[in-house]
Amino acid sequence: MIDGFEQFTSGDAYVVLVKSDVGDFLKDYEKSKPKDVRKTLQILKKLANFGLPYMTDSTSFVREDSFASGNKNRRKMVVYAVKSFQLRVYGGFAKLEGKQCFLCLEAAKKQKDKADRAQLERVAKALGAWDD
Repeated sequence: MIDGFEQFTSGDAYVVLVKSDVGDFLKDYEKSKPKDVRKTLQILKKLANFGLPYMTDSTSFVREDSFASGNKNRRKMVVYAVKSFQLRVYGGFAKLEGKQCFLCLEAAKKQKDKADRAQLERVAKALGAWDD
């Protein structure tokens, strides 16, 4: 679907695509914290199968904020965080080739209480570049 991404899962609501370096990060992280990665992947599967209205756990799937997208057709993109203990996967929604997708664009180990604003802005710009 997109070069540099792997399709993690597909459900009735969304296709979840994971950027290759995010996939590599998760594989490395899984060596020391398999429970965190397993929970993150379960959250993404639930999103793919049931959609945003069913993401009711406000601690594990969080709307971080909206940021400038760099896309003239769409000024702002909403960035979401999938959270499991110290693990964070950042991404958002985009329509690609006619399909509703959730793109996992960056991942990090939580260092402090607030998310890194520069990282969230990078995710929003990347989302803006891919959204049809």
